[in-house]
Amino acid sequence: LLFACFVVIAVLIASLATFIIMAYNYKSFRRNQILNEPSAFANMENIADSGHTLSVTIGNDIRKKVMEGSKIYLLSLDALMHCRLTAIEEANAKAIAMKEAVKFGRKQLFVNFAHVGDDVMDRSQYFIRATDYLADFCNSLNQISSLTHTHILNNHKGLTVDQNHDLTDLVDEVTSFLNLLNYVHKERRFGQIPDLIRRQNLLLNYIEELRLKELRRIKHGEGHTRMNALLMEILAETKNIMLFSINILKSHRDIMVSGD
Repeated sequence: LLFACFVVIAVLIASLATFIIMAYNYKSFRRNQILNEPSAFANMENIADSGHTLSVTIGNDIRKKVMEGSKIYLLSLDALMHCRLTAIEEANAKAIAMKEAVKFGRKQLFVNFAHVGDDVMDRSQYFIRATDYLADFCNSLNQISSLTHTHILNNHKGLTVDQNHDLTDLVDEVTSFLNLLNYVHKERRFGQIPDLIRRQNLLLNYIEELRLKELRRIKHGEGHTRMNALLMEILAETKNIMLFSINILKSHRDIMVSGD
């Protein structure tokens, strides 16, 4: 009987080890998959040689990263609201991979400037500006996913009912805004930028209302200390995402206009 118990325990340990290895390998695969996706910023010379319109290709690259960022934001906060460790691990891996991909693309951008024509060099400021804003956008996403991952991993206490309600509304508003922004990117309807800025300002005011509400909760001892601190960080980084996303769209517009 004792031997049978040892066998069962050994099988369970082996199964657990196999699961951990498979999960690690999957996360590594997804991270490398995103990191190794071809970036227009890193292949400017090849694009020019193949006859593609450089501005359009880079514009599409920007749009895809904003769309991926929207998914990471939704996945991160949904994981927080439902305490899903697997989901936040996936979101965090994607955020890290996208951050590294943009960082690598920015480095290659400067390398490839030595191999492009004068017409591309004349527009280099727009490409550099776009990568800078994308890097800031990715940093904010990574900050949210990383802090949320740490919170869930350490089994810290969750949201109160009121906090969950506020966060649900915030996620709906932010993802709706980013989806509309992505549509403007895709269709190149840059004339809608003033309307988006007005909507952005409404969202920024809403984020400030949530921040003040959270400060009142802290003052009255409501909620849990670590969760309250995490929510304040999420609100601050969400505000940054709103600001960076519009700047990315403006950079996309400038790239397209300069390429005409």
